[in-house]
Amino acid sequence: MVILVDRKTAKNFKLVLGLGVILLFVVIGFSALDGFVSPYKTVSEVVSHPQDYTGRQIQVEGYVVKESISWLPPVLKFAVTDGKNQLDIKYEGVLPGSFPTGKIGNPSRIDIVVIGSMADTGEFLAGQVLVKCPSKYEQKLNESSLD
Repeated sequence: MVILVDRKTAKNFKLVLGLGVILLFVVIGFSALDGFVSPYKTVSEVVSHPQDYTGRQIQVEGYVVKESISWLPPVLKFAVTDGKNQLDIKYEGVLPGSFPTGKIGNPSRIDIVVIGSMADTGEFLAGQVLVKCPSKYEQKLNESSLD
């Protein structure tokens, strides 16, 4: 059985098929990226459902609870808060140059992003610690060293 199709119908079919294939690749691409891109989470989100983030790479944004800082090289332990909840962080590695271990003035709030995943122990295991806007803390350091 042979079906005759005019050129316009064949052209439209190819166009729809091509757009469908492109759409399929876009959907697959975004699905694949979900495992590589770490979305920002609040401390409260992570604390309320820690099992959702066990073994899953995420970024948590908050600020450092200064009284919680413990630096016994190479292990850095501290807590991060969003003003509502607190999350214990464990990081092993080189201390970020702008991390507040007493050598940086006394800024009122140190904004931070930690990248890592939750452990079964309830502790967040950070692979990276990023201090936001370290230049304003460096300025305080320079001002305090002039005294």
